[in-house]
Amino acid sequence: MGRSLTTVERHKRRFLAEGDDYLLVNRLGGRRNEVLSVREEAELMAALHAGAVDGEIVTAAKVRQALEAKAGRRVATKTVYRVMERSKWRKVMPRPTHPDGDPERRAAFKETSPA
Repeated sequence: MGRSLTTVERHKRRFLAEGDDYLLVNRLGGRRNEVLSVREEAELMAALHAGAVDGEIVTAAKVRQALEAKAGRRVATKTVYRVMERSKWRKVMPRPTHPDGDPERRAAFKETSPA
């Protein structure tokens, strides 16, 4: 079974004491250490999304500030990115350009350069 004898015996005892219900309940997984509930998290991200639609630049730092304000405690950076991922947000950045670059020379190079 891939389990130690102690673990098997513990499961056997609990099954005999609780019956079939013990096998049907999934005790693993879940959001044990959640910062906000699913509903609160969705409301917060919807408010930030509304600002983004209106042209406001929403960064991970801004999401972190909002999360910390709502939760009332500090939030890890990884938590911020997980919240953004659950909300189907992604990192969007403009392509970098050199500050001294010449757009005309760049366009000419694109037309004359080999594929």
